[in-house]
Amino acid sequence: MSKRNKYSAGMLGAALIVGIGIGFCGGFVTGNRLGSKSAAETAVESRQEDNETALAVGESGTYDSQPAGSDSANGESEVEPIGSYAVDDEPVLNIDDTTVYLSEINARAYMVRDQYVADYGEEPWNTKMDNGMTVGEYAKATMLDEIEREVILCNKADEYDVPALTDDEEKQCASKAEDYMASIGEDIAAQFSVEQSAVLAIYEKDAISMKVYNQILEDLSARLRQEDEYKDMEDSAFEQVLNDKFEEQYTQWKNDCKIETTETWEQLVMGAVG
Repeated sequence: MSKRNKYSAGMLGAALIVGIGIGFCGGFVTGNRLGSKSAAETAVESRQEDNETALAVGESGTYDSQPAGSDSANGESEVEPIGSYAVDDEPVLNIDDTTVYLSEINARAYMVRDQYVADYGEEPWNTKMDNGMTVGEYAKATMLDEIEREVILCNKADEYDVPALTDDEEKQCASKAEDYMASIGEDIAAQFSVEQSAVLAIYEKDAISMKVYNQILEDLSARLRQEDEYKDMEDSAFEQVLNDKFEEQYTQWKNDCKIETTETWEQLVMGAVG
């Protein structure tokens, strides 16, 4: 199995987090969430199912039974690198044949939950935005947009000759994952099913996608500087050109991207209903 095309999110935890979060680890700007419409806001149709039961911020739900083969109940979840995956972890999204598992959704949701609460208070989820979406609906759309962007970039690693993470880079990701788990503590991790293997996978995806992004910009820069229109352009103006060119290319990749969602994703609600 390719290390770049299949990503582990670890073993399935005891609870599915509903009622929280987007994106991952502060990798987004919070200033525009409540004031203006973004591409993420239009990426997903707003929905609020009357028959869905969401949990309030700070609560967690539990499954009736622990999946066979899962070690999360006894605290023996193993940290696994990208390239391996837990067969008992529930698939939630499929993006260009890359599976995103429930444990990753849990970890991403909790990671950003704290930032939303810090920015907007304990229960911002039903607050209406300028475009009519609630913060919770926007959060879900942005979460999907962020995951999709990372997967698309990670899956371009071979095309742009981006090597796998070095041993030092993997150690850095592992250290960050350990530090994060220590910062939230065992009780919170257990309550919200935040697994270290999922946190590690998120940090690794981020590291790979950033390497791919930088390589794409480097290739674009080298090519454009050969053209008369750009060879003598000032750096600040050229940087904007590079960003625009990248976004044009990424928009094409995104338009061609195939996303399949599961019932678990469709039923995921950010914030309490009612």
